[in-house]
Parts: sequence; C-alpha cells; structure tokens
Amino acid sequence: MNRPTSVTVLGIVNIAFAVMGLLSLVLMLVVVSTSDQTGFELDADWGAMGAWTTVSQLLGVIANVVLLASGVGLLRMRPWGRYLAIMYAGYAIIAAIVSTGISVLIFRSQTQGMGGTGVDERVIMTMAIIGGLIGLGISLIHPT
Repeated sequence: MNRPTSVTVLGIVNIAFAVMGLLSLVLMLVVVSTSDQTGFELDADWGAMGAWTTVSQLLGVIANVVLLASGVGLLRMRPWGRYLAIMYAGYAIIAAIVSTGISVLIFRSQTQGMGGTGVDERVIMTMAIIGGLIGLGISLIHPT
C-alpha cells in the first residue's frame, strides 16, 4: 500500500519536532545545571513560575516521546501512529491554551508596581497579552 504524501510529511514533521523538543529540554537541563559555573544566576526562589516550569517540562518530555512515536507510526503506516498523533494534537492545543493563561497570570502578579514613573502597568500587561496571543497562535499551527 502506498503511503500518502501528507502522512509522510506529517510523520517527518512529528519526528523533527519531537527531536527538537527533546534536545531543547536537554539544553535547558544543561543551562540550569551549569549556571553556577557560568556566572549566569538563576533565582533559586522562582515561586509559581518555577513550579509551572517543572510541571510543563515533565509533561513536555512525555508529549515529545508520544510525538516521536506517532511520527514513526505514521511513517510505518500503523494505526496507532494516527491515534498517537491525534492524542498529541489534543494535548498540545490544551497545553498551549493553559500555558498562555498561566503565563499571563504569573506575569501579571510579577509586574505589579513595575515600570516606575511615567509607565502605565496596563501598557506592560497589554504588551504581554499581545505577545502571549501571538505565541499561542504560533504554537497552535502544528497541532491544528
């Protein structure tokens, strides 16, 4: 049975995105573990942002493994590859929306009193929301 071109493309894209996602998580671990030697200081008390980052990275590892498996399954024309791709897409859409919402809430609490004289906090929040919506739109391209 010939594999449709769209399935081939989606399988390759899934594998490429999964590899990039896993490599970025490894890079993040390297940056965090070597931050003491490089002089790059990470605040030890990240609070809510630190907790959210940890949770989202753990979920990201699982999601990238599922994405990698779905890409392999699609290229091998296995039915489970399609199901995994659909499951990943559902997770990615929900995760993008939740992540944007949490980021805006955390950013809002962190920017209280920020700016100094002549800077309106509403302008800062508006810029953050616009940036978040642009990021949300970009992150929804692949799963949709």
